[in-house]
Amino acid sequence: MRQFVNLQTDLLRTFVTVVDLGNYT
Repeated sequence: MRQFVNLQTDLLRTFVTVVDLGNYT
């Protein structure tokens, strides 16, 4: 279960990073 939460956090972080880059463009 803990690994799943960590995976979700990684995906969320990646998504936020992509959105951030999109806002800069």
